[in-house]
Amino acid sequence: MFCLILIAGLPTPMTVSVRGLLEPIDHQIVYAPQDAFVSTLHVDHGDIVQAGDLLATLIDPQLDQQIDECLGEQSVLQEQMRELQTAMISMVNKSAEERGRIEGDFKVVRQKLDGNGRQLQLLQQQRDQLTVRAQQSGRVVGWRMRQQLADRPVHRSQQLMEVVADDGGWIVRAEVPQDRIDHVLRRLGDGSKRTILEADVVFQSFPNQAVRGELRQVGLAAFADSTNPPTGIAEVAVPTTELPIRQSGAAATVAIPCGTKPLFYVAFQDLIRTISQTIRIYL
Repeated sequence: MFCLILIAGLPTPMTVSVRGLLEPIDHQIVYAPQDAFVSTLHVDHGDIVQAGDLLATLIDPQLDQQIDECLGEQSVLQEQMRELQTAMISMVNKSAEERGRIEGDFKVVRQKLDGNGRQLQLLQQQRDQLTVRAQQSGRVVGWRMRQQLADRPVHRSQQLMEVVADDGGWIVRAEVPQDRIDHVLRRLGDGSKRTILEADVVFQSFPNQAVRGELRQVGLAAFADSTNPPTGIAEVAVPTTELPIRQSGAAATVAIPCGTKPLFYVAFQDLIRTISQTIRIYL
């Protein structure tokens, strides 16, 4: 019996293992500005681009039709404007009633022409947005871009690709269950007593290669859905040079060391938590 108690009290490493996804710190997520059709992809996965470089050209047949109609209306109004201007030059020999009609028609056409110009400018701005450019320098990331985007329709706000800065860092954003986050926070400390806490990151695509990262911050905000328990968010910075994969969204497992606890607690912590919470409720 004494031996069992002794074994149960042996100091045992407490490790919180959680799931996470790799994300670049400095990146541009490129979205479709509106419902459209991908006419031309100017880049492919892995290409290096500079700020301002063309990424994709989209077309919207309905928008093009509206612009054509607007241009047609503009031509008609401009012709009407020229005819009225010619008529106004020779108004000396016309009656007051006819002069009033010409001046009225001139004002109406000019107002229509101004409105047409504003509408055409707005439509052309929308079409200009369909020419997608890089906002920063970096490497294009977009798995199977040609197969998924080239000559295909896209929807407004649909993610097309990313531009990731080559010299920017990467983090693994991990979900920490609420019933484990207290271990991480105690180990991390706060304020002047805050310690550097390292964590091992293993990517699913490279299960035999662990990368040592540094836990930067832990968020207490709880996220939950109907199938999973509430979780907080932990961000682990990983050295770019040691990454076996540089793919946004790459799945990984993060092992966060949280000191040592008695073997009995490590093995039965969920049961201990349940009993402790039940006791608090009835006390």
